[in-house]
Amino acid sequence: MKKIIKNTFFVLVVFVVSLMTFSFANDKFGYGYYTKAATVKDKTIFSRDSKEKYFNTNSYKIENTDYNNSAFYRIIKLNKNTPYKITCMIKTENVEVLDRTISNSGAKISILNSLEQTESIIGSNDWQKVTLLFNSKQNEEIEIGLMLGGDSDTGNVKGTAWFSELKIEEGTLDSDNNWNFACFIFKNTDVTLTEGNYKYKMSEEDIKQLYNCIDRFKTTCAEFSNNKMTASCDIIEIDNPITELSYDKDKGYYISSEDISNEIDSYLSKKEYDHIFICARLTDQNSKIPINQWIGLGSMEYKGMGYSNIRMPTSSKSYEFRYNEKINQFPEEVFIHEFIHTLERNSEEYGYEVPVLHDNKKYGYKEEQLKSLYNWYKDYMSFAIQNDSKYAGLNPEIYKYKPVNESNFINSKKLNDFDEPKNMIEKTKLLLTNTI
Repeated sequence: MKKIIKNTFFVLVVFVVSLMTFSFANDKFGYGYYTKAATVKDKTIFSRDSKEKYFNTNSYKIENTDYNNSAFYRIIKLNKNTPYKITCMIKTENVEVLDRTISNSGAKISILNSLEQTESIIGSNDWQKVTLLFNSKQNEEIEIGLMLGGDSDTGNVKGTAWFSELKIEEGTLDSDNNWNFACFIFKNTDVTLTEGNYKYKMSEEDIKQLYNCIDRFKTTCAEFSNNKMTASCDIIEIDNPITELSYDKDKGYYISSEDISNEIDSYLSKKEYDHIFICARLTDQNSKIPINQWIGLGSMEYKGMGYSNIRMPTSSKSYEFRYNEKINQFPEEVFIHEFIHTLERNSEEYGYEVPVLHDNKKYGYKEEQLKSLYNWYKDYMSFAIQNDSKYAGLNPEIYKYKPVNESNFINSKKLNDFDEPKNMIEKTKLLLTNTI
């Protein structure tokens, strides 16, 4: 009997030592069960750094020796439709971006295969805290990435980044159905592009039209949703000009969040918002920036919020945003349209079936002379589109699912997903759990 126990103990010791040796040899244990990924493998060095660390735990170091996209990433388990908050300390050294037109490139925390990510850090910076707020929606697990790269498949960033003190909290949903909008009116544009220099100034009439449209937009949201949501809006006039524009082959030039983040972030940090409108003049009757004729752009996101562009019409005589009983009875249309694009995307991510917003003709809705697609948007938002013997549109539940904000974490639950083993027993337990 003693011999059997002795042999069993010996086998167990050999087994554990073998597991640890195997694990260290394959970098899995030393990297806390993160997986390493890089677009070009020989351009990135991954390591755990015992010298550059924020606190006690060795930091995760990514060094792109040349332009590349790289990340440590791992899977974490979640509850569906639940707010989460991830925080991390990041330090950077000589982080450079090859192509600034590729959005949000640098050192950041990201949910892979999604739009959820923190702001990117570039240049050389001491330790600073980044925060990622998100709703798990239909996901029961996600891949969290410690990234040094951009949103394209090609290499875009070089330099070094350290990541430390990852923490995750679980919050509670907000039951309030009031959506709070921030409408930024940029009164001046002064940009230099390859096509030339463009300077524009909004007139008092431009600004007046925008104020009237926003007032109508708030009322229309409540009416179209059958009061399943209400809307409040802060209108913020910005005197400093827009000096940079982003480019997309389909959109032409447009205003990305990176182009104006320095102007709007101070306002966003003071109050919780659920959607952002950026209003600007990018054309006039004498010259215009190549913008592929859009008047509004949606389906974008900034800091977890819906983000839309609203462009003033080229002609000062246009009734696009001006109410006139005989010409245009629905001047707030572009605001409604771009906001619905956000609700359309949210619906798909939360698992609801929803008609494609641009498929109005498929369901028998045509533009009317005075109200354009008023009836289409109304039925879309009130789930009243007749589709054979059923109804279609936005599920009323979607109005409850606003962007996650800090207020969702007043009584948060701290999780241990990113905790690292503190002693040999915990290390062995973690090793056995992830190996057997």
